[in-house]
Amino acid sequence: KELDVTPLDGPPNEKDKAMPAIYGLEGDVLKICVGSPQDSARPTELASKEGSKDLLITFKRIKEDKDQEAIQGVWQVSGFEVKGKGPDEGVLKKIMAQKWVFTADKVVVQTPGEKDAPAFYTLDPFKRPKEIDLMPQGGPSQPAIYKLEGDTLKICAPGPEGGPRPTEFAPKEDGKTVLLTLKRQP
Repeated sequence: KELDVTPLDGPPNEKDKAMPAIYGLEGDVLKICVGSPQDSARPTELASKEGSKDLLITFKRIKEDKDQEAIQGVWQVSGFEVKGKGPDEGVLKKIMAQKWVFTADKVVVQTPGEKDAPAFYTLDPFKRPKEIDLMPQGGPSQPAIYKLEGDTLKICAPGPEGGPRPTEFAPKEDGKTVLLTLKRQP
């Protein structure tokens, strides 16, 4: 299968010059082998052999992730885990009463009896584990990870002192990370 690649930018010897190519598509894998713009010969196989000027590029289709839409709505805190010294009973009771309201780009944490705490957030559903960055107004960004499974949302974040992004869904010793579980509300 043939195609021609014409760069719209780049060095003068490549810009706007058609490069002969071939391609192969198998499932979610696309391979393109591009010849040199100075050589009009089209590659004959999907390979880049030593001494050849052919360039083999392999692409893997990324499935569209629906997390940005799926996370939107009202979520009630249903679990809070921390190892070591956690919050006192009064603070824990407030955390468990929180609702998190996600819109397309903001989350508002609603704690009964307190002022709402709005924050911007971004998702990176293509990282493993998936990443969420919470950016509260007037506060430092919180790098966290998340898992969204149906009506359950888990967020693992650094503890109150901050810190690096967690790498697994488990609270670390001495309160270095916390694991928050939220359930979708109707």
